[in-house]
Amino acid sequence: AMMYMALPVMFMIWAAVQIDWTQIHLRVVDYFYLVGALGGFFWGFRDYVRNYRAREQARDGWTAERVTGMQLNRLVMQDCTVLHDLPCEGFNIDHVVIAPRGIYAVETKSFRKPQGVGENLSDKSHHVSYDGKGLAFPDFATTVPIEQATRQAQWLRRTLRDALGQEFPVIAAVSLPGWF
Repeated sequence: AMMYMALPVMFMIWAAVQIDWTQIHLRVVDYFYLVGALGGFFWGFRDYVRNYRAREQARDGWTAERVTGMQLNRLVMQDCTVLHDLPCEGFNIDHVVIAPRGIYAVETKSFRKPQGVGENLSDKSHHVSYDGKGLAFPDFATTVPIEQATRQAQWLRRTLRDALGQEFPVIAAVSLPGWF
């Protein structure tokens, strides 16, 4: 953005210094230019904020997946095989753990804690509860991660059955790094 904006900004600064502002009289059409410029600026700023938030969410998701992956990699010493970012049909499974006792499809989510939550370890407000259908966080509840992990586990089970001709149970799991 700096490359594109450097010349116009420097030209505007140079022009502002060269202009005798006491001789300027704004006409009606000049106000239309001003309104258009301000509208364009705020439109661009709105897109910037939206993209910045999307970037922050993507970074949080990447960090959460990385932390979960590092913890799951420790299972290799327990005779497990761990796969990360398994590409599927239009989606990916964050982690697959093939263990002696089962196959796990792990979906990682990076939900931020509300400010001030979890600073005191005896405080239970940083805990997540699972009622068999959804997750209850201190400030909201959702079933989306459970449903997503279940769909991914079902897809992996069908794919393994079709490829190997044998039924393997695949267990859906959700990882929430940083939450208890």
